Amino acid sequence: MAEYLDKRFFDQDWEEMQIEGDSFTRCIFDGADLDGWTTRRCTFNECSFAFARLSGSIHDHSAFLNCKFEHANLFSAEFLSCKCTGSVFAQAEIAGLTIAGGDFSFTVLCDLDLKGSNLSGINFSNADLRECNLEKADLRRCNLTQALLQNSRLAQADLREAKLAGVDFRQVR
Repeated sequence: MAEYLDKRFFDQDWEEMQIEGDSFTRCIFDGADLDGWTTRRCTFNECSFAFARLSGSIHDHSAFLNCKFEHANLFSAEFLSCKCTGSVFAQAEIAGLTIAGGDFSFTVLCDLDLKGSNLSGINFSNADLRECNLEKADLRRCNLTQALLQNSRLAQADLREAKLAGVDFRQVR
């Protein structure tokens, strides 16, 4: 289990690499090739993945705390029981993204196309979901307490058993 602090890994090719139990704090992965990357029980704290390529990557029980994924390519990536509290996914490419369980509270996911996604049971409390396309999304048992949903599309979304305290539905489409 390695620990990395304030390291720069940008523009590096880590394709198909598997890491387990490592810890990264304030590391920069901007523009890195992380396609097919697998992380298990890793912690990333305040790391940047701007413009990184994470296609087909699998993240199992890893934590991405206050990380930035702006413009990252997350095509067919999988986040399995991950904690992404406070992370920003602005303008990320998320086609085929899988999120199975986990904690995405205080996460910025605005303007993403999550149409038809199975997001059941995820904690999205205080998340920024403004402008998201959540049509036909499975949001059963999600915690959406205090989530921002202005101008989001929720047509035919399944909200059964979701926690919705403090959600303002007046500007939802």
